Amino acid sequence: MLDTISRRAMLCLFTALLLVGSALPSAASASTGDYAAHDPTMIKAGSYYYVFSTGDNAYNKGNIQIRRSADLNSWARIGTVFSSVPAWITTALGTTPGNLWAPDINYINGTYYLYYAGSTFGTNSSVIGLATATNIEGPWTDQGQVLKSTSSNNYNAIDPEVAWTITNNARAEQWLVFGSFWDGIKMRRLDAATGKLSTSNTTLYSLASRGGGAIEAASIAWRNGYYYLFVSFDTCCQGTSSTYRTMVGRSTSITGPYVDQAGTSMLNGGGTQILASSSPYIGQGGGDVVLDGSTYRFAHHYYDANDGGAPKLAVRNLTWTSDGWPIAGPVLPDTQGSGSTFTLVNRNSSKVLDVANCGTADGANVQQWASLGNTCQRWKLGDAGSGYYTLTNVNSGKVLEAAGCGTADGVNVQQWTSLGNTCQQWQVLVTSANYVRLVNRNSGKVLDVANCSTADGANVQQWASLGNNCQQWYLKP
Repeated sequence: MLDTISRRAMLCLFTALLLVGSALPSAASASTGDYAAHDPTMIKAGSYYYVFSTGDNAYNKGNIQIRRSADLNSWARIGTVFSSVPAWITTALGTTPGNLWAPDINYINGTYYLYYAGSTFGTNSSVIGLATATNIEGPWTDQGQVLKSTSSNNYNAIDPEVAWTITNNARAEQWLVFGSFWDGIKMRRLDAATGKLSTSNTTLYSLASRGGGAIEAASIAWRNGYYYLFVSFDTCCQGTSSTYRTMVGRSTSITGPYVDQAGTSMLNGGGTQILASSSPYIGQGGGDVVLDGSTYRFAHHYYDANDGGAPKLAVRNLTWTSDGWPIAGPVLPDTQGSGSTFTLVNRNSSKVLDVANCGTADGANVQQWASLGNTCQRWKLGDAGSGYYTLTNVNSGKVLEAAGCGTADGVNVQQWTSLGNTCQQWQVLVTSANYVRLVNRNSGKVLDVANCSTADGANVQQWASLGNNCQQWYLKP
Protein backbone atom coordinates (compact mmCIF):
# COMPACT_ATOMS: atom_id res chain seq x y z
CA MET A 1 0.00 0.00 0.00
CA LEU A 2 1.85 2.97 -1.34
CA ASP A 3 2.01 6.53 -0.02
CA THR A 4 2.29 9.70 -2.06
CA ILE A 5 5.70 10.95 -0.93
CA SER A 6 8.57 8.56 -0.18
CA ARG A 7 7.18 5.60 -2.09
CA ARG A 8 5.49 7.22 -5.05
CA ALA A 9 8.71 8.79 -6.25
CA MET A 10 10.13 5.34 -6.79
CA LEU A 11 7.07 3.48 -8.03
CA CYS A 12 7.49 4.36 -11.69
CA LEU A 13 11.02 2.98 -11.58
CA PHE A 14 9.69 -0.36 -10.37
CA THR A 15 6.68 -0.93 -12.57
CA ALA A 16 8.96 -2.29 -15.29
CA LEU A 17 10.48 -4.64 -12.73
CA LEU A 18 7.05 -6.11 -12.06
CA LEU A 19 7.20 -7.77 -15.46
CA VAL A 20 10.89 -8.61 -15.21
CA GLY A 21 10.36 -10.20 -11.77
CA SER A 22 7.67 -12.48 -13.16
CA ALA A 23 10.03 -13.77 -15.84
CA LEU A 24 12.97 -14.32 -13.48
CA PRO A 25 11.91 -16.26 -10.39
CA SER A 26 14.34 -15.87 -7.50
CA ALA A 27 15.84 -18.39 -5.15
CA ALA A 28 14.61 -16.14 -2.35
CA SER A 29 11.09 -17.39 -2.84
CA ALA A 30 9.60 -20.74 -3.60
CA SER A 31 6.78 -19.13 -5.59
CA THR A 32 6.79 -19.63 -9.34
CA GLY A 33 5.17 -18.01 -12.36
CA ASP A 34 4.05 -14.37 -12.26
CA TYR A 35 4.20 -13.20 -8.64
CA ALA A 36 5.50 -9.67 -9.05
CA ALA A 37 3.36 -7.45 -6.82
CA HIS A 38 3.08 -4.32 -4.72
CA ASP A 39 0.51 -4.01 -1.91
CA PRO A 40 -1.21 -7.39 -2.27
CA THR A 41 -4.62 -8.25 -0.88
CA MET A 42 -5.66 -11.91 -0.93
CA ILE A 43 -8.86 -13.94 -0.82
CA LYS A 44 -9.78 -17.58 -1.42
CA ALA A 45 -12.65 -18.23 -3.82
CA GLY A 46 -13.53 -21.81 -4.69
CA SER A 47 -10.37 -23.82 -5.24
CA TYR A 48 -8.18 -20.78 -6.00
CA TYR A 49 -6.42 -18.05 -4.10
CA TYR A 50 -6.63 -14.62 -5.73
CA VAL A 51 -4.27 -11.69 -5.17
CA PHE A 52 -5.18 -8.15 -6.23
CA SER A 53 -2.33 -5.63 -6.26
CA THR A 54 -1.28 -2.11 -7.25
CA GLY A 55 -1.45 -1.47 -10.99
CA ASP A 56 1.58 -1.65 -13.25
CA ASN A 57 1.57 1.41 -15.50
CA ALA A 58 3.26 -0.65 -18.19
CA TYR A 59 0.32 -3.09 -18.24
CA ASN A 60 -3.27 -2.28 -19.18
CA LYS A 61 -3.13 1.40 -18.21
CA GLY A 62 -2.06 0.85 -14.62
CA ASN A 63 -5.24 -0.80 -13.42
CA ILE A 64 -5.50 -3.11 -10.39
CA GLN A 65 -3.92 -6.46 -11.25
CA ILE A 66 -5.40 -9.92 -10.55
CA ARG A 67 -3.34 -13.07 -10.00
CA ARG A 68 -4.50 -16.60 -9.26
CA SER A 69 -2.97 -19.69 -7.64
CA ALA A 70 -4.27 -23.11 -6.64
CA ASP A 71 -1.50 -23.72 -4.09
CA LEU A 72 -0.05 -20.36 -2.91
CA ASN A 73 3.05 -21.34 -4.87
CA SER A 74 2.50 -21.06 -8.61
CA TRP A 75 0.90 -17.75 -9.63
CA ALA A 76 -0.49 -16.49 -12.94
CA ARG A 77 -1.67 -13.00 -13.82
CA ILE A 78 -5.17 -13.28 -15.29
CA GLY A 79 -5.98 -9.64 -16.00
CA THR A 80 -7.01 -6.37 -14.40
CA VAL A 81 -10.15 -5.07 -12.71
CA PHE A 82 -10.73 -2.24 -15.22
CA SER A 83 -9.63 -1.64 -18.80
CA SER A 84 -9.10 2.07 -18.12
CA VAL A 85 -9.00 4.38 -15.10
CA PRO A 86 -12.58 5.36 -14.19
CA ALA A 87 -13.43 8.84 -15.48
CA TRP A 88 -14.67 10.06 -12.09
CA ILE A 89 -11.12 9.76 -10.71
CA THR A 90 -9.80 12.15 -13.36
CA THR A 91 -12.60 14.57 -12.49
CA ALA A 92 -11.98 14.31 -8.74
CA LEU A 93 -8.20 14.69 -8.95
CA GLY A 94 -7.96 16.98 -11.96
CA THR A 95 -5.59 14.51 -13.59
CA THR A 96 -5.49 10.83 -14.54
CA PRO A 97 -3.12 8.86 -12.28
CA GLY A 98 -0.63 6.55 -13.95
CA ASN A 99 -1.90 3.61 -11.93
CA LEU A 100 -4.36 2.65 -9.19
CA TRP A 101 -3.04 1.63 -5.80
CA ALA A 102 -3.30 -0.68 -2.85
CA PRO A 103 -6.61 -2.56 -3.20
CA ASP A 104 -8.55 -4.50 -0.57
CA ILE A 105 -10.81 -7.44 -1.52
CA ASN A 106 -13.77 -8.77 0.49
CA TYR A 107 -16.71 -11.13 -0.04
CA ILE A 108 -19.97 -9.91 1.49
CA ASN A 109 -23.37 -11.56 1.04
CA GLY A 110 -22.68 -13.00 -2.41
CA THR A 111 -20.80 -10.01 -3.80
CA TYR A 112 -17.09 -9.22 -4.04
CA TYR A 113 -16.21 -5.70 -2.89
CA LEU A 114 -12.89 -4.27 -4.07
CA TYR A 115 -11.74 -0.97 -2.57
CA TYR A 116 -8.87 0.81 -4.31
CA ALA A 117 -7.12 4.20 -4.34
CA GLY A 118 -6.01 6.84 -6.81
CA SER A 119 -3.79 9.78 -5.95
CA THR A 120 -1.90 12.79 -7.27
CA PHE A 121 1.85 12.36 -6.94
CA GLY A 122 3.41 14.04 -3.90
CA THR A 123 0.16 15.26 -2.32
CA ASN A 124 -2.77 14.00 -0.29
CA SER A 125 -5.13 14.80 -3.15
CA SER A 126 -6.44 11.26 -3.18
CA VAL A 127 -9.58 9.18 -3.57
CA ILE A 128 -10.78 5.74 -2.52
CA GLY A 129 -13.18 3.99 -4.87
CA LEU A 130 -15.25 0.81 -4.86
CA ALA A 131 -15.86 -1.85 -7.49
CA THR A 132 -18.16 -4.88 -7.16
CA ALA A 133 -18.63 -8.22 -8.91
CA THR A 134 -20.52 -11.45 -8.37
CA ASN A 135 -17.62 -13.45 -9.90
CA ILE A 136 -14.13 -12.98 -8.47
CA GLU A 137 -12.67 -12.83 -12.01
CA GLY A 138 -15.19 -10.21 -13.11
CA PRO A 139 -16.71 -8.42 -14.82
CA TRP A 140 -16.35 -5.60 -12.29
CA THR A 141 -18.75 -2.68 -11.92
CA ASP A 142 -17.30 0.55 -10.63
CA GLN A 143 -19.42 2.09 -7.85
CA GLY A 144 -17.54 5.37 -7.75
CA GLN A 145 -16.09 7.41 -4.92
CA VAL A 146 -16.12 6.32 -1.29
CA LEU A 147 -13.77 8.92 0.25
CA LYS A 148 -11.71 11.89 -0.91
CA SER A 149 -8.90 13.84 0.78
CA THR A 150 -7.45 17.21 -0.18
CA SER A 151 -4.72 19.50 1.11
CA SER A 152 -7.19 20.80 3.72
CA ASN A 153 -7.30 17.36 5.40
CA ASN A 154 -4.79 15.94 7.89
CA TYR A 155 -5.07 12.46 6.36
CA ASN A 156 -4.47 10.76 3.02
CA ALA A 157 -7.30 8.75 1.44
CA ILE A 158 -5.27 5.79 0.21
CA ASP A 159 -4.52 2.23 1.39
CA PRO A 160 -8.13 1.17 2.05
CA GLU A 161 -8.89 -1.80 4.30
CA VAL A 162 -12.30 -3.12 5.34
CA ALA A 163 -12.60 -4.34 8.93
CA TRP A 164 -15.51 -5.58 11.03
CA THR A 165 -16.60 -5.33 14.61
CA ILE A 166 -16.93 -8.93 15.82
CA THR A 167 -19.96 -9.79 17.96
CA ASN A 168 -20.54 -13.36 19.17
CA ASN A 169 -17.81 -14.51 16.74
CA ALA A 170 -19.70 -13.05 13.77
CA ARG A 171 -19.13 -9.95 11.65
CA ALA A 172 -21.23 -6.96 12.68
CA GLU A 173 -20.45 -3.28 11.92
CA GLN A 174 -18.33 -2.63 8.84
CA TRP A 175 -15.46 -0.08 8.81
CA LEU A 176 -13.08 1.56 6.33
CA VAL A 177 -9.50 1.84 7.58
CA PHE A 178 -7.13 4.03 5.54
CA GLY A 179 -4.23 6.47 5.68
CA SER A 180 -0.60 7.10 4.85
CA PHE A 181 1.86 9.57 6.41
CA TRP A 182 0.15 12.88 7.41
CA ASP A 183 -1.63 12.16 10.71
CA GLY A 184 -1.50 8.40 10.23
CA ILE A 185 -4.13 5.66 10.16
CA LYS A 186 -7.79 6.70 10.27
CA MET A 187 -11.14 4.88 10.26
CA ARG A 188 -14.75 5.60 9.27
CA ARG A 189 -17.95 3.54 9.59
CA LEU A 190 -19.36 2.08 6.38
CA ASP A 191 -22.97 1.62 5.40
CA ALA A 192 -23.41 -2.11 4.91
CA ALA A 193 -26.12 -1.59 2.30
CA THR A 194 -24.02 0.59 -0.03
CA GLY A 195 -20.42 -0.09 0.90
CA LYS A 196 -19.98 3.70 1.11
CA LEU A 197 -19.42 5.91 4.17
CA SER A 198 -22.06 5.83 6.87
CA THR A 199 -24.24 8.92 7.14
CA SER A 200 -25.34 8.05 10.69
CA ASN A 201 -21.83 7.76 12.14
CA THR A 202 -19.56 10.42 10.67
CA THR A 203 -16.85 10.22 13.34
CA LEU A 204 -13.28 10.11 12.03
CA TYR A 205 -11.38 7.74 14.33
CA SER A 206 -7.60 7.91 14.75
CA LEU A 207 -5.89 4.53 15.20
CA ALA A 208 -2.13 5.06 14.78
CA SER A 209 0.29 7.89 14.06
CA ARG A 210 3.99 8.70 13.89
CA GLY A 211 3.51 12.45 13.98
CA GLY A 212 3.69 12.85 10.22
CA GLY A 213 6.25 10.09 9.81
CA ALA A 214 6.05 6.99 7.67
CA ILE A 215 3.11 4.78 8.59
CA GLU A 216 0.60 3.19 6.20
CA ALA A 217 -0.80 -0.08 4.77
CA ALA A 218 -3.16 -0.91 7.64
CA SER A 219 -4.80 -4.31 8.02
CA ILE A 220 -7.00 -5.36 10.95
CA ALA A 221 -7.61 -8.94 12.11
CA TRP A 222 -9.66 -10.19 15.05
CA ARG A 223 -8.61 -13.10 17.27
CA ASN A 224 -9.66 -14.22 20.76
CA GLY A 225 -11.11 -10.93 21.90
CA TYR A 226 -8.47 -8.64 20.36
CA TYR A 227 -8.35 -6.55 17.22
CA TYR A 228 -4.83 -6.59 15.76
CA LEU A 229 -3.71 -3.57 13.73
CA PHE A 230 -0.90 -4.36 11.29
CA VAL A 231 0.88 -1.39 9.65
CA SER A 232 4.03 -0.66 7.65
CA PHE A 233 6.72 1.74 8.90
CA ASP A 234 9.45 3.53 6.94
CA THR A 235 10.41 3.55 3.26
CA CYS A 236 8.90 1.46 0.48
CA CYS A 237 9.66 1.05 -3.20
CA GLN A 238 13.42 1.65 -3.32
CA GLY A 239 14.45 -1.89 -4.17
CA THR A 240 17.20 -3.19 -1.91
CA SER A 241 17.40 0.24 -0.26
CA SER A 242 13.84 -0.09 1.04
CA THR A 243 13.45 -0.01 4.83
CA TYR A 244 9.79 -1.02 5.00
CA ARG A 245 8.91 -3.15 8.05
CA THR A 246 5.71 -4.57 9.47
CA MET A 247 4.49 -3.59 12.93
CA VAL A 248 1.51 -4.60 15.04
CA GLY A 249 -0.53 -3.47 18.02
CA ARG A 250 -3.81 -4.63 19.50
CA SER A 251 -6.96 -3.41 21.23
CA THR A 252 -10.11 -4.88 22.74
CA SER A 253 -12.10 -2.29 20.73
CA ILE A 254 -11.93 -1.84 16.97
CA THR A 255 -11.75 1.93 17.48
CA GLY A 256 -8.74 1.62 19.80
CA PRO A 257 -6.65 2.47 21.66
CA TYR A 258 -4.11 0.12 20.05
CA VAL A 259 -0.94 -0.63 22.03
CA ASP A 260 2.15 -2.65 21.23
CA GLN A 261 3.63 -5.49 23.26
CA ALA A 262 5.43 -3.00 25.52
CA GLY A 263 2.20 -1.09 26.16
CA THR A 264 3.08 1.94 23.98
CA SER A 265 0.14 3.51 22.20
CA MET A 266 0.24 3.31 18.42
CA LEU A 267 -1.01 6.90 18.40
CA ASN A 268 2.37 7.76 19.90
CA GLY A 269 4.46 5.82 17.40
CA GLY A 270 4.17 2.42 19.09
CA GLY A 271 4.27 -0.90 17.29
CA THR A 272 5.82 -4.35 17.80
CA GLN A 273 7.94 -5.39 14.84
CA ILE A 274 7.12 -8.75 13.24
CA LEU A 275 8.91 -8.40 9.88
CA ALA A 276 11.89 -6.36 8.68
CA SER A 277 14.56 -6.56 6.01
CA SER A 278 16.71 -9.67 6.12
CA SER A 279 18.43 -10.64 2.91
CA PRO A 280 17.17 -11.72 0.49
CA TYR A 281 13.79 -10.41 1.75
CA ILE A 282 14.14 -6.61 1.76
CA GLY A 283 11.48 -4.05 2.71
CA GLN A 284 8.83 -6.47 3.92
CA GLY A 285 5.48 -4.72 4.21
CA GLY A 286 2.34 -3.54 2.43
CA GLY A 287 0.55 -6.58 3.80
CA ASP A 288 -2.93 -8.03 4.23
CA VAL A 289 -4.07 -10.46 6.95
CA VAL A 290 -6.36 -13.23 5.66
CA LEU A 291 -8.18 -15.85 7.72
CA ASP A 292 -8.07 -19.05 5.63
CA GLY A 293 -10.17 -21.58 7.51
CA SER A 294 -8.48 -21.58 10.93
CA THR A 295 -5.12 -20.34 9.61
CA TYR A 296 -4.15 -16.68 9.62
CA ARG A 297 -2.05 -15.82 6.58
CA PHE A 298 -0.12 -12.62 5.83
CA ALA A 299 0.33 -11.66 2.18
CA HIS A 300 2.88 -8.89 1.62
CA HIS A 301 5.50 -7.63 -0.82
CA TYR A 302 9.28 -7.54 -0.56
CA TYR A 303 12.27 -6.75 -2.77
CA ASP A 304 14.38 -9.71 -3.79
CA ALA A 305 18.09 -9.10 -3.11
CA ASN A 306 18.88 -12.13 -5.27
CA ASP A 307 17.01 -10.68 -8.24
CA GLY A 308 18.14 -7.06 -8.50
CA GLY A 309 15.61 -5.81 -5.97
CA ALA A 310 12.57 -6.90 -7.99
CA PRO A 311 9.28 -6.52 -6.07
CA LYS A 312 7.60 -9.84 -5.30
CA LEU A 313 4.70 -11.42 -3.45
CA ALA A 314 5.22 -13.44 -0.28
CA VAL A 315 2.67 -15.32 1.81
CA ARG A 316 3.41 -16.37 5.40
CA ASN A 317 1.39 -18.10 8.08
CA LEU A 318 0.92 -16.27 11.35
CA THR A 319 1.28 -18.19 14.59
CA TRP A 320 0.62 -16.82 18.05
CA THR A 321 2.52 -16.62 21.33
CA SER A 322 0.96 -17.91 24.53
CA ASP A 323 -0.05 -14.34 25.43
CA GLY A 324 -1.61 -13.74 22.02
CA TRP A 325 0.92 -11.85 19.90
CA PRO A 326 1.44 -12.75 16.22
CA ILE A 327 4.65 -14.26 14.84
CA ALA A 328 5.29 -14.33 11.11
CA GLY A 329 6.32 -17.75 9.85
CA PRO A 330 8.65 -18.36 6.90
CA VAL A 331 7.66 -17.52 3.36
CA LEU A 332 5.51 -20.44 2.29
CA PRO A 333 7.24 -22.69 -0.24
CA ASP A 334 3.82 -24.26 -0.74
CA THR A 335 0.95 -25.43 1.43
CA GLN A 336 -0.35 -28.19 -0.77
CA GLY A 337 2.67 -30.55 -0.86
CA SER A 338 4.23 -29.56 -4.18
CA GLY A 339 7.68 -30.55 -2.91
CA SER A 340 9.81 -27.43 -2.34
CA THR A 341 12.87 -28.28 -0.24
CA PHE A 342 15.38 -26.51 1.98
CA THR A 343 18.73 -26.85 3.67
CA LEU A 344 18.62 -25.85 7.35
CA VAL A 345 21.73 -23.85 8.24
CA ASN A 346 22.63 -23.35 11.92
CA ARG A 347 23.26 -19.69 12.71
CA ASN A 348 26.06 -20.39 15.19
CA SER A 349 28.10 -23.00 13.30
CA SER A 350 27.04 -22.43 9.68
CA LYS A 351 26.75 -26.23 9.45
CA VAL A 352 23.60 -27.84 8.07
CA LEU A 353 21.04 -30.29 9.45
CA ASP A 354 22.17 -33.73 8.25
CA VAL A 355 21.10 -37.38 8.58
CA ALA A 356 24.22 -39.27 9.75
CA ASN A 357 25.81 -41.37 7.00
CA CYS A 358 22.79 -40.70 4.78
CA GLY A 359 20.90 -43.35 6.76
CA THR A 360 17.44 -44.35 5.62
CA ALA A 361 16.36 -46.41 8.64
CA ASP A 362 14.00 -45.40 11.42
CA GLY A 363 16.07 -43.96 14.26
CA ALA A 364 18.96 -42.74 12.10
CA ASN A 365 20.59 -39.89 13.98
CA VAL A 366 20.35 -36.26 12.97
CA GLN A 367 23.43 -34.09 13.37
CA GLN A 368 25.10 -31.05 11.87
CA TRP A 369 27.69 -31.28 9.08
CA ALA A 370 29.37 -29.04 6.56
CA SER A 371 27.19 -28.58 3.51
CA LEU A 372 27.78 -31.30 0.90
CA GLY A 373 24.88 -30.38 -1.36
CA ASN A 374 23.34 -33.86 -1.17
CA THR A 375 19.76 -34.92 -0.53
CA CYS A 376 20.60 -36.20 2.97
CA GLN A 377 20.84 -32.52 3.91
CA ARG A 378 17.65 -31.40 2.18
CA TRP A 379 14.28 -31.20 3.96
CA LYS A 380 10.74 -30.70 2.73
CA LEU A 381 8.53 -28.41 4.80
CA GLY A 382 4.98 -29.81 4.94
CA ASP A 383 1.92 -28.08 6.39
CA ALA A 384 0.60 -30.04 9.41
CA GLY A 385 -2.11 -27.45 10.16
CA SER A 386 -2.60 -24.90 12.95
CA GLY A 387 0.76 -23.28 12.19
CA TYR A 388 2.84 -26.46 12.55
CA TYR A 389 4.98 -28.27 9.97
CA THR A 390 6.66 -31.58 9.30
CA LEU A 391 10.25 -31.77 8.08
CA THR A 392 10.80 -34.71 5.73
CA ASN A 393 14.31 -35.75 4.70
CA VAL A 394 14.52 -35.84 0.91
CA ASN A 395 16.90 -38.81 0.85
CA SER A 396 15.08 -41.13 3.25
CA GLY A 397 11.50 -39.88 3.19
CA LYS A 398 11.51 -40.03 7.00
CA VAL A 399 10.48 -37.10 9.20
CA LEU A 400 12.28 -35.19 11.92
CA GLU A 401 11.11 -36.14 15.43
CA ALA A 402 11.93 -35.95 19.14
CA ALA A 403 12.97 -39.53 19.99
CA GLY A 404 10.42 -41.47 21.99
CA CYS A 405 8.21 -38.38 22.19
CA GLY A 406 10.42 -37.26 25.06
CA THR A 407 9.79 -33.86 26.60
CA ALA A 408 13.03 -33.37 28.58
CA ASP A 409 15.99 -31.18 27.70
CA GLY A 410 18.58 -33.19 25.78
CA VAL A 411 16.17 -35.65 24.16
CA ASN A 412 17.74 -36.78 20.89
CA VAL A 413 16.37 -35.71 17.53
CA GLN A 414 16.22 -38.39 14.86
CA GLN A 415 14.32 -39.41 11.73
CA TRP A 416 11.35 -41.81 11.73
CA THR A 417 8.53 -42.94 9.52
CA SER A 418 5.71 -40.41 9.63
CA LEU A 419 3.19 -41.26 12.34
CA GLY A 420 1.20 -38.04 12.21
CA ASN A 421 1.77 -37.30 15.89
CA THR A 422 2.79 -34.03 17.56
CA CYS A 423 6.31 -35.32 18.32
CA GLN A 424 6.96 -35.01 14.58
CA GLN A 425 5.51 -31.51 14.18
CA TRP A 426 7.37 -28.24 14.51
CA GLN A 427 6.39 -24.61 14.83
CA VAL A 428 8.54 -22.26 12.75
CA LEU A 429 9.15 -19.00 14.62
CA VAL A 430 10.97 -16.23 12.75
CA THR A 431 13.63 -14.32 14.72
CA SER A 432 14.58 -10.70 14.13
CA ALA A 433 17.24 -11.68 11.60
CA ASN A 434 14.93 -13.92 9.56
CA TYR A 435 16.44 -17.04 11.06
CA VAL A 436 13.92 -19.34 12.69
CA ARG A 437 13.52 -21.40 15.83
CA LEU A 438 11.93 -24.82 15.36
CA VAL A 439 9.68 -25.65 18.31
CA ASN A 440 8.51 -29.22 18.86
CA ARG A 441 4.74 -29.30 19.21
CA ASN A 442 4.72 -32.07 21.81
CA SER A 443 7.47 -30.84 24.13
CA GLY A 444 7.64 -27.11 23.48
CA LYS A 445 11.43 -27.48 23.27
CA VAL A 446 13.49 -26.12 20.36
CA LEU A 447 15.89 -27.70 17.86
CA ASP A 448 19.39 -27.21 19.34
CA VAL A 449 23.00 -28.08 18.51
CA ALA A 450 24.41 -29.74 21.63
CA ASN A 451 26.79 -27.52 23.62
CA CYS A 452 26.76 -24.93 20.83
CA SER A 453 29.35 -27.00 19.04
CA THR A 454 30.68 -25.90 15.65
CA ALA A 455 32.16 -29.31 14.74
CA ASP A 456 31.02 -31.71 12.05
CA GLY A 457 29.01 -34.50 13.65
CA ALA A 458 27.82 -32.47 16.64
CA ASN A 459 24.54 -33.91 17.84
CA VAL A 460 21.21 -32.18 17.35
CA GLN A 461 18.74 -32.39 20.22
CA GLN A 462 15.82 -30.55 21.76
CA TRP A 463 16.32 -28.02 24.56
CA ALA A 464 14.43 -25.27 26.30
CA SER A 465 14.65 -22.02 24.33
CA LEU A 466 17.67 -19.96 25.36
CA GLY A 467 17.44 -17.39 22.57
CA ASN A 468 20.97 -18.08 21.38
CA ASN A 469 22.31 -18.60 17.86
CA CYS A 470 22.79 -22.33 18.42
CA GLN A 471 19.01 -22.69 18.35
CA GLN A 472 18.43 -20.63 15.22
CA TRP A 473 18.30 -21.93 11.65
CA TYR A 474 18.11 -20.43 8.19
CA LEU A 475 15.81 -22.16 5.68
CA LYS A 476 17.98 -21.95 2.57
CA PRO A 477 16.07 -22.74 -0.67
